[in-house]
Amino acid sequence: MAPPAPTAIPAEAPGPLPALATWTPVAGDAAAADGFITAARRLEDGHRYDEALRAYRQAMVADPNRASPHSASAYIYLKQGRSQEAYLETLEALAREPDMPTHWMRLGDVYAAMDDGERALASYERALSFNPLSSPVLLRKGDLLWKLGREDEARSAWRPACDGGTQAACRRMEEGLP
Repeated sequence: MAPPAPTAIPAEAPGPLPALATWTPVAGDAAAADGFITAARRLEDGHRYDEALRAYRQAMVADPNRASPHSASAYIYLKQGRSQEAYLETLEALAREPDMPTHWMRLGDVYAAMDDGERALASYERALSFNPLSSPVLLRKGDLLWKLGREDEARSAWRPACDGGTQAACRRMEEGLP
């Protein structure tokens, strides 16, 4: 029997995490995947991105059908400026959960990072088709429209988020983006 996945590794733990580095989970072990995801999030919170990516990879092995480790990996890759890897991980997440707005938002973020504004906007629209009042998506969509020089459309995108109480959207509507 495999040892349980680590679940309580502090973000400030020094050095590599031997339990994560040496233990290979068995496919179909959802509890192990949960443990790896928990460890990865703590590592990510501590800005230990490469170790977090390794933990997410192990979660993918433990539960190959789960989308969240792919989406979380894509987010890290975006932070690192690795758009191609982020794109591939986002596609993996969407293949597992095609109706998850977060994955569509992440795809929009990837396209925006790749300077493909129209595809980014289409992805944000797809995310909004699930929840038209999603403030994170409305903010991203408006920000991208602003950067594309479509200021009136940007303000229209920010309006529902502002009306819903998102102060960042209200500030953007008044001041725009720098």
